[in-house]
Amino acid sequence: MKENNLSSAPFECPTSQVFEPYFRARWQNFQNIVSRATFFSKMPSEWITYQNVYVRQWEEWASGFVLSLHRGDFFSTGMGKTVVDILVKECMRGNYRFDSADSDASKRMSGWADENNMQNVIMNGFYFANRIGNAILRLNLNVDTGDLYPTVHPVNRTYFQVNRKGQVVKARFFDLLSDGTTKDDKYVVVEDRVMLNGSPYYRVNVYRFTGTATNPELQANETKIRDTKRLGSAKSALSDLYGEIELDTWYKLPFKTLGCYNWQNTSTSSAISEMEGYSDSSLHTALDILYAIDYNYSMGQLDQYFGRSFVLLPPEMEDKGHLIYQGVDYEGYRQIKAAPLAGSVFVQVPSSRGGILDGPPVQPQFIQSDLRGVQRKEINDFYLELLASKVGLSSSTLANHLTYNQSKTATEIDRETDTTDVTVANKRALANLAINAMLADICAFFDIEAEVDITWNRNGTNNKDAIIEEYARGTMPLKECISRLHPELTKLEVEEWVAELQQEKQASPYGNDINSIFGLGDEH
Repeated sequence: MKENNLSSAPFECPTSQVFEPYFRARWQNFQNIVSRATFFSKMPSEWITYQNVYVRQWEEWASGFVLSLHRGDFFSTGMGKTVVDILVKECMRGNYRFDSADSDASKRMSGWADENNMQNVIMNGFYFANRIGNAILRLNLNVDTGDLYPTVHPVNRTYFQVNRKGQVVKARFFDLLSDGTTKDDKYVVVEDRVMLNGSPYYRVNVYRFTGTATNPELQANETKIRDTKRLGSAKSALSDLYGEIELDTWYKLPFKTLGCYNWQNTSTSSAISEMEGYSDSSLHTALDILYAIDYNYSMGQLDQYFGRSFVLLPPEMEDKGHLIYQGVDYEGYRQIKAAPLAGSVFVQVPSSRGGILDGPPVQPQFIQSDLRGVQRKEINDFYLELLASKVGLSSSTLANHLTYNQSKTATEIDRETDTTDVTVANKRALANLAINAMLADICAFFDIEAEVDITWNRNGTNNKDAIIEEYARGTMPLKECISRLHPELTKLEVEEWVAELQQEKQASPYGNDINSIFGLGDEH
């Protein structure tokens, strides 16, 4: 697919002329732009439109370099990548655990997760989902060794469809089998998964590709590999992933589902509502502000450049062959030629003096433009605050210096903190749907009868006083109250704590006075 070479900067933007050598030097670092022509050739046409219109924009802004803008017109501040990195950090804050009422089930699942680097999988899931809207968790099985391990794939390398229940019923994954230096080592693996009559199946095809790892291109259809023996040294890599399987052959998966789980970033999609299961990037509504931040920064750089180079030239010093004054031909007049300073030399209005020999000598005057440092800072801080509100972060979370712009009450600080916490809670809730669905299939695979789910050790949305007050009113069960106050406790530990509290209440001289148990009542 041909790359878009048009610029998205303002027409005749002065930065593209002034800083052209600098932009060209920066562009050298981004020449190996990843091309997904191989992936596009295997995707439905409606997916390609979604990729080009939305996903490509999200991904470029999230990477900090928009090809059509930053290669020759604007400087990049990388705020898109900063936002994504902060969101991922906040989502992973406090870490997590796999919890179950059965302690043995929790231990087995935690051990399996540690062996398969689940920490990195979950972190990448948040990263991909925040960047481009969706990530797909996938359970992988080597039929020879029986190894079961998870991977996560961004939606710009995966095509999927969901049913009305939100379950993935069709998926296609694209991966490079290896990136060797010889021609025989370069292959593309395309894995298809589909539900048929309520049962999940998968098929693996391998294609030879040319080019580089960042710019792979499939050859004609006849280059599809039919026999694994033709893979040469790459056969061992394929066997490590799938075992000894036949290519282009359907195999049944040992799961109740397709083994693919949709990790959404938002519950709904304002981009393309017709594509069920797809959601928006965290940057979807903030692209205009990211553009404005880079524009403001670039114009500031332009002001500094002009402030150091512009010269105001007196009209008497224009380029003249000779000067005649009061009938005298002054051949010794020193001429100033403006040609070497074209573009940065301007001529003053004519002098009101009677002649160049009267008064002080004329001389060039440098134009020190008002760089407006304070004003630009105010504009930039305004953009940062607007950016924070659009992506669901508090202003102090996005930029620490915004906390000290003015004094704030404790209530205002709590509200700011709640902004980030609510966003994180929503993203975790959507992630839990995919992760818990995967955990259910893993438990069934390993014959673990207990239910295991992911629990976050730190949940900032819990207000201690509000929880205790709600429990005191009788609108929250004791078990739920303890779980929210102490998310670090397992379900079994919560059960034990509830039992101990019940025993203490029965033996307490204050009876069932819940306020006295939590130390909220009057002193006795």
